[in-house]
Amino acid sequence: MNSLSKVVRGHESRITRFHSERGELMHAGAWLRLPVTVWERLTGRRLLTPWIVPAAVSYLSRVIQPGWSIFEFGSGWSTPWLATRCAKLFSLEYEPVWYARIKPALEARGLDNCLLLMVGRDDFATTITAFPDESWSTGRMNASAVSNRLRPN
Repeated sequence: MNSLSKVVRGHESRITRFHSERGELMHAGAWLRLPVTVWERLTGRRLLTPWIVPAAVSYLSRVIQPGWSIFEFGSGWSTPWLATRCAKLFSLEYEPVWYARIKPALEARGLDNCLLLMVGRDDFATTITAFPDESWSTGRMNASAVSNRLRPN
């Protein structure tokens, strides 16, 4: 996928960044925030929110509890954002480029409650099943991740 396509689509599984993974268009409130979000992304001046549909960011902001343990399939700018909101974050990444971006971002923010692991894409399911049952409060899946196996707390 070329750079322009990546900016518009985000990932092959999505119609555009303006759609959810289920193909639903962003709600009206998200469109109002769009100019600010685009400015932040283009200038790099504020990478404090994940690159997911704004409605999902809003929802997660309301429901995540400080004591939660979260398992994330596929790291990104959501990783430091989530780590500031929960007790423990376990994030799996299979792309060396993203791992190299996110690891220093976590360290720069002093987020030592996050364990970021570099694993093969095919090893996601094996990695999560190695943790004991009842380990997770919730989970989040990157659009490109292969599986989404969650174990509630």
